[in-house]
Amino acid sequence: PEVIADLHRLEPFGQGNPEPLFATLSAKITRLTPTTNPDHVRLDIEARDGARRQAMAFGFGRSLSEAWHDGPMDLAFTLEESYWRGEPQFRWIVRDYRPSVD
Repeated sequence: PEVIADLHRLEPFGQGNPEPLFATLSAKITRLTPTTNPDHVRLDIEARDGARRQAMAFGFGRSLSEAWHDGPMDLAFTLEESYWRGEPQFRWIVRDYRPSVD
């Protein structure tokens, strides 16, 4: 997607040029799938506008497993690019979350 190309223009990321952090408000976690490490989970997310995304949450597995049924969440995330069968894909990497307050 175009946003990935825009992010590449901002590289390299590191000290003095942190990776951009994004947010989505009132997102619904529609599925939470544990990984082999209980500290990490895969998420299917539906944004407020109906867009669906996949995400990984490293280090939040236990707390999200308890909280995801409680209602919409505000999520802070970075984007990760990968390739599947030669096609670029991206997923969200959750950096923090909280219950939505609206």
